[in-house]
Amino acid sequence: MKEYIYPKNLSATPIQWFWSLPAVAGISLSAVGSIFSILFLKWWFPLYVTIALAVMTVRIGENTILKRLIQSFRFFFGKQKYGGIPQ
Repeated sequence: MKEYIYPKNLSATPIQWFWSLPAVAGISLSAVGSIFSILFLKWWFPLYVTIALAVMTVRIGENTILKRLIQSFRFFFGKQKYGGIPQ
């Protein structure tokens, strides 16, 4: 008889290593594109963008650096949800 191990919370997002699965797919595709740009065009900039994307989408718990940057940008430059003078 086979034994299947399920996560405790089945509604949690699937995670591979430190990234969510859509982030792994995006990083993989951009890494392949970066390799082609290095090999054929001698252009290293896409590799740097890929590394930045990989670092910013590292998931620890439910937080990522990219998510926090977006929330900070919305808080400081967008309409604030909480606090401030009511309109």
